[in-house]
Amino acid sequence: LHGPDGFATELYRSLYKDKKFQQQASLIDGKPAKKFAGPAERMSEQYDGLIVDASGLNLKPALYNRILTSSDELLYDPTKFSQHSLETFGSGKYVDSVDNARLALQSRGVKSPLVIKATDVANGSDIRVDDDDAIQIFSANQKGKFLTSAKVAFVVN
Repeated sequence: LHGPDGFATELYRSLYKDKKFQQQASLIDGKPAKKFAGPAERMSEQYDGLIVDASGLNLKPALYNRILTSSDELLYDPTKFSQHSLETFGSGKYVDSVDNARLALQSRGVKSPLVIKATDVANGSDIRVDDDDAIQIFSANQKGKFLTSAKVAFVVN
């Protein structure tokens, strides 16, 4: 699926270069979504990955899942990924528990993931988080830069 000659790699490579796809990925209800821009908080711990617990919310795995704030600002979307990370790893791992999410991210070198609980799922594949968690994700990523390398796991069930 992934890797140099994988199906997903070729698909992501095509999408990554497609300007129309990039624009579509940033739309919510047909309108350009605002990108979340802070404020950043000082974090006592440095995080190098993200686990989004969407258990019980009927999240559907997709080519990419976006993370939105309660007011539909974009925190995580395909325009944030590096092409290499997207082609090699996809936009995130799908697992059935937080423990399995930790294990999945450990295989990518993640030692200290930030764990947050999703509040809602929109359109089947967009995840909403509350405002405090949005600030935590944004702040942690300012140091860890884990969103660009798609070091994200989604707990689904």
